[in-house]
Amino acid sequence: MLCSLFYANNHEKVRVIIAPVIEDYKSGKITYAEAEFNARNKIYQSVNPNFNPDVEYIKDPIYRDIPSVDNSLFILARKLLLN
Repeated sequence: MLCSLFYANNHEKVRVIIAPVIEDYKSGKITYAEAEFNARNKIYQSVNPNFNPDVEYIKDPIYRDIPSVDNSLFILARKLLLN
């Protein structure tokens, strides 16, 4: 029950956050790997709009400032990309 509640509450939220990525993937502008990467970054930016993957990913992993996000949101994003 709790799992389905999480899914119901976050499915549309994630869809809205990654809508541009879904559109680019479905139109063939980007590959699945690029779509997954971009969706992950969109989710991070939904938590912290100042998150800049170009800056954070080049830092030593110890010094990265990546927002804390429930991993289930990434699972939902992958599911949306595949559907």
